[in-house]
Amino acid sequence: MQGPGMTRSAIPPSSLWALVLSLLAVVALLSATPRAVAANDYPVVLVHGFTGWGPGELGSLNYWGGRDSIVDLLNEAGHEVHEGVVGPLASNWDRACELYAYIRGGRVDYGAAHAERYGHKRFGRVFPGLLPDWGQPGPHAMTHLIGHSQGGQTIRALAGLLARGDEAERKVSGEEVHPLFLGGHQQIRSITTLSSPHDGSTLAAMLADDAGYLLGWILALASYISENYDNAPSYDFKLDQWGLSQRAGESDKAHAKRLARALADAKGRVPASVTVLTTEEAEHRRAHQRLKHSVAGRVGTALSYPLAPLGFDWKLSTGLVGAFAAKEVF
Repeated sequence: MQGPGMTRSAIPPSSLWALVLSLLAVVALLSATPRAVAANDYPVVLVHGFTGWGPGELGSLNYWGGRDSIVDLLNEAGHEVHEGVVGPLASNWDRACELYAYIRGGRVDYGAAHAERYGHKRFGRVFPGLLPDWGQPGPHAMTHLIGHSQGGQTIRALAGLLARGDEAERKVSGEEVHPLFLGGHQQIRSITTLSSPHDGSTLAAMLADDAGYLLGWILALASYISENYDNAPSYDFKLDQWGLSQRAGESDKAHAKRLARALADAKGRVPASVTVLTTEEAEHRRAHQRLKHSVAGRVGTALSYPLAPLGFDWKLSTGLVGAFAAKEVF
């Protein structure tokens, strides 16, 4: 119902703030001198955060703009802007793999080593690709990536894989390794993050131990809305790799109940991003990167290749470097 002074295009306060902040970030990125724009007219891809959704997935409600669409507004202004869609509850690794496939096109490959470690399928959905020629010479050689909340972490995870790949995946998959895990790709022109918990979230730390209960409430809410409101769109949890996608003919309520049972059976192995958003996990990632890119870490990485037949990765090889230094010094 419309109140006095309201129109159909009125935007709720929370969506208005999201609209203003996002517009400022994108306009600041794209508003440059004519010469700069001509030399850097790469497309922009927006990446949503935790529990986010893609265009049309929640009817007319847009993640980027609420009732209005920031993507449409910017495209109408002459900029090439797209929405990247990833798992709303997935880890940053899974989301990074999904984002790559969503932009470039093809089947999502989560990596053989990663899939074995976490007990889910290696391959996910197939996407046509926002930019099938991403990374090739031409107008789509690179992209600007803008992420909100966990979307910022997802972009950083993707940037790391594009630049350095992943040693474990190269070792396990051999010649069948996905190009994303090979590294050496320069496909990102800039990264902009909005309210991203790069140092972790204290709220996530409070909820991490009860992530299963948190997901249970999310599932229950989504089920309630779809069952009790006419024409309410179904919320896509995008948990295909866990075998938890909605089956043909399965109601939203039945799907939510099956997901809840699966979470209870997981016994702490929850496929939820809330567990990777804690301050403790953020510090762990920083320590990992500091070690890997230290002098000892670089030497250990170099040694890991000839020592690979013995089962040594960069961590074990770096440990040898430290042990050798300690023996020589003392």
